[in-house]
Amino acid sequence: MTGNRSYVFQSGPPGICAVAQDHGFCAQAQIQWPVRASDPGRSNHGGPAAALRRFGAGLALDDALDRAATTPPERWTAAEAPDIVAAILANVLWHRLDDLGAIYGALREQAGTVQTLLASTGTPTTVELGTYHAIVGYGCIELSRGTFRVSARTPFADDGACAPRPG
Repeated sequence: MTGNRSYVFQSGPPGICAVAQDHGFCAQAQIQWPVRASDPGRSNHGGPAAALRRFGAGLALDDALDRAATTPPERWTAAEAPDIVAAILANVLWHRLDDLGAIYGALREQAGTVQTLLASTGTPTTVELGTYHAIVGYGCIELSRGTFRVSARTPFADDGACAPRPG
């Protein structure tokens, strides 16, 4: 087998999940919402939030994660879909700003397509987003380029929404 493959599984109650991997790099984040923080908006001051601000995201990190966790993808607007997906991915890519920036740019460039596919039930769709190969299903997206692979799942994701599961 060549390259990396990521499989995203949910453990515990439905939540938000992100996984990224490449040669020598692997990161995973599972977020149960609402986050029990002592200060409201506390996560808006960390590394993932700073990364999103750097790229001009319209939604603050907490707001985007709240939409991902509580609102089905068909109720997202095309304008906010890239911010929501980027907010999920920022939790595993905020140290890899080149990757996060390129993905966010590709998501924004094809925002209407991304939102439509994230809200589509049935068989996941393969699409090219910028320089990334993407598999998009209901509430789930996986992007890859070479050996780099990153996935985001919302609690609304259908079983098998993105990558096939190991048999």
